[in-house]
Amino acid sequence: MTKALKAKGRTLAEFDKDLSPAEKKVLAAARDGEVAHLGDERPETASDDCRLRPGFVRFLALGGDDAAPVHEQGVWIKGGWIDGDMDCEGAVLPHDLILWDCRLDGDLILRGATTRTLNLGGTRLKGIEADRLEATGGVYLRNGFHATSEVRLLGARIGANLECDGGRFENPEGVALHCDRIETKGGVFLRNRFHASGEVRLVGARIGGNLECNGGRFDNRNGVALHCDGATIAGTFFLREGAHLDGRLDLSAAKVGTLVDDAACWPKEIVLDGFRYDRLAGDAPADAAARLRWLDLQDSEDLITAFKPQPWEHLIKVLREMGHHHAARDIAIEKQNRLRSVGKIRGYVAVPLHWLFGVLAGYGYRPLRPVKIAFWFWLGFAVFYHLMAGQGGFGPSNPLGFDNPKYAHCRPDAPAVSATGNVRVGNWAWCPESPGEYAAFSPMAYSLDLILPVISLGQANEWGPITPASAPNETKLAWWRNLWPDLKRTLAPTEWDIVRFGWGDDGKRREFLGLLTRLLIWLEILVGWVFSGLLVAVLSGLAKKDDA
Repeated sequence: MTKALKAKGRTLAEFDKDLSPAEKKVLAAARDGEVAHLGDERPETASDDCRLRPGFVRFLALGGDDAAPVHEQGVWIKGGWIDGDMDCEGAVLPHDLILWDCRLDGDLILRGATTRTLNLGGTRLKGIEADRLEATGGVYLRNGFHATSEVRLLGARIGANLECDGGRFENPEGVALHCDRIETKGGVFLRNRFHASGEVRLVGARIGGNLECNGGRFDNRNGVALHCDGATIAGTFFLREGAHLDGRLDLSAAKVGTLVDDAACWPKEIVLDGFRYDRLAGDAPADAAARLRWLDLQDSEDLITAFKPQPWEHLIKVLREMGHHHAARDIAIEKQNRLRSVGKIRGYVAVPLHWLFGVLAGYGYRPLRPVKIAFWFWLGFAVFYHLMAGQGGFGPSNPLGFDNPKYAHCRPDAPAVSATGNVRVGNWAWCPESPGEYAAFSPMAYSLDLILPVISLGQANEWGPITPASAPNETKLAWWRNLWPDLKRTLAPTEWDIVRFGWGDDGKRREFLGLLTRLLIWLEILVGWVFSGLLVAVLSGLAKKDDA
């Protein structure tokens, strides 16, 4: 097959009759492998010095013919005006096609075409239709490139980079740059004064290098500004250095090797469900506060109505692998708070227990918090027991000591001088003649003995609060008949003896303090069991909530 046939029957002879001065210049440059300089800048109007017929440029792009062979370096034109659509659908362009600072008064059609390198730097045209384009080199739409309609590269396969740095893509009511399912061995560069008015789509793209949006501007206020649903980026996704997105950033189901972003460049809304990345790098924020703000940029449906846990869990996983354990912990805790607030934790019992678990142990992510809280409980109760011991509120538990006349002067209600002639001490904890077989009362050891449910220090067995006995209501066996009257008396402060008889009554004051001490002892025992069980559960890993 000759080159003339490849050109659909067009030969140089058919153009030679009426070649314009500009076309003659381009023809000579194409033969010699040089750049055809038709102007130093992109022309604003057509003239004989720069006007080119699209069919003539197409003829050269296809390799010319035997009478006008094109140099292996391809067609290089600067400052030309191509008058109308240039249709190369399905064509095989054997060499590079370089149109610098040109004006194409129509569309460039490359559907299903094959070429080496396509460089339209600084060129203005209406649009590009290059679905399924095969380019063994790169595609360069940069340095002042300007499209006033959609640029389509659906399913294109590019052997190097797709570079749009400094390019302007305008299609405000639709898609400005359409690169769904594109495959590049290099990167995709939408940076350095890149400006798109309309949606930029990279849905299902396979990018072998980086996706760089540094300093780019994406305007699509009422829709998606940058759509990367299902894209795979082997390198790094850069979004920093003044990048601006006026519209939604859709990263759903996208996968990138490294994420390098700047909080100042985040748009008002991001879709993160299914977004995966191996690490954060550069100046990308890795603290919990910043990343929580990032997660909160998701749509309200993904945050509330149909809560999506994947963005949270993946961020936690990445931060842990990077060694940011505190940030991962804080985000994991906040995730549990959100699950409860959006109604994912349900039930009259489950909700308060879930909240309490968060307060006491950070949902298992703060394993030392129960120990810290228990420490302050222990210390607080110890101070209270010390004060009650000073009021004579504790005595030996063994009645052989408590009721022994030998130690009667140690009792709080002892007379001034006991029957044995001992002067009244009135406090078992401070009585020097207390039973020798008893360990001395220690408030701190006593409190520790109560709050540790398994270990016994002996204090709780040997000492107890001195409390008044309640007379049974008919029979000692019918103890439940006293429950309701006792509850009413306990829950009604006006029925308390200390209120009725006043604080100055020593007997009533000791009774009140004894009952209060008894209640606090029960509370501390309960606290000890709760915190011990919680600590065991947390440390054993049973209470972790990553699978919630």
